[in-house]
Amino acid sequence: MEQSFPKQIQRLQEEIIKLKEKEDIFLMAHYYQRPEIQAIADVLGDSLGLSRIAQQKAKSDIIIFAGVTFMAETASILNPNKTVYIPDKAAKCPMAAMCPAKAVQSLKAQYDLPVVLYVNTLAEAKAHADIMCTSANAVEICRSLNSDSIIFGPDWNLGWHVNWKSGLEIIPVPEHGYCYVHKKFEVEDFLKLKKQYPKALITVHPECNPEVQKMADHVGSTAGIKKFIKNSDASDFIIGTEIGLGFAIHQETAGQKRLHFARDDAICQAMKCITLEKIREILIKFPKENVIKVPEEIANAARKGIVKMLELS
Repeated sequence: MEQSFPKQIQRLQEEIIKLKEKEDIFLMAHYYQRPEIQAIADVLGDSLGLSRIAQQKAKSDIIIFAGVTFMAETASILNPNKTVYIPDKAAKCPMAAMCPAKAVQSLKAQYDLPVVLYVNTLAEAKAHADIMCTSANAVEICRSLNSDSIIFGPDWNLGWHVNWKSGLEIIPVPEHGYCYVHKKFEVEDFLKLKKQYPKALITVHPECNPEVQKMADHVGSTAGIKKFIKNSDASDFIIGTEIGLGFAIHQETAGQKRLHFARDDAICQAMKCITLEKIREILIKFPKENVIKVPEEIANAARKGIVKMLELS
């Protein structure tokens, strides 16, 4: 089911498509982006999927990343010879900012343990990790390290999820890192909708609180939630993640699945600050201040953990 956009948005979309084709520019977008941006992206995905695409080195020498800054940093790290733009440098993930490099260094000095960092971290922190993970592969990655205990961050709930599924002891860095969007979800949000739609399956992201994860029929990454809904025989789903995912699910299921997001305010403001107008601005002016370039020393150190994650996934 193709979503119809207002004429003004359609004109902007058409202009952007022509500009990026003319300049041979690759537009990457996360599932939490505005629908009108997702609709014209060259590739759409979650953190793991977009990391894989970045590693495969898009043919274009210029990448525009419609996402948050840590994602653009990852693209830059994996493509050191390409120019990576972010349409708005204010698109910063608050959770990533909770885990500065010094916090990781401090725990490494206290514990002789492997360091696993969620890809939702700043490049400066990634440089001190043994390996990265995403919500899709966190359990798999942590189990691969042959250690009963690990340093893990920055999302405490994802660390809890790893412990729940693997039994590994988690030393969190920072002590209480979180995604403010997924932290909003409460058990009552789902119970209320379950009364309205008793046959609906509940699917949530592992950044949600433990009590929410425990009550769900399925816990998975953004792409995992989409796959679960797409492949399920059920028709109704109560969803615990950012509402932007609804667009991709509707597109891929031809609108045949009924989606009930547990909260209308499950909105990542950093993701939503990217707009078509800002993408158009990049394509016309190519402003240097919007280039994301990780310093070589940090990029080289961070690249090891990212590549190791991709090899194991």
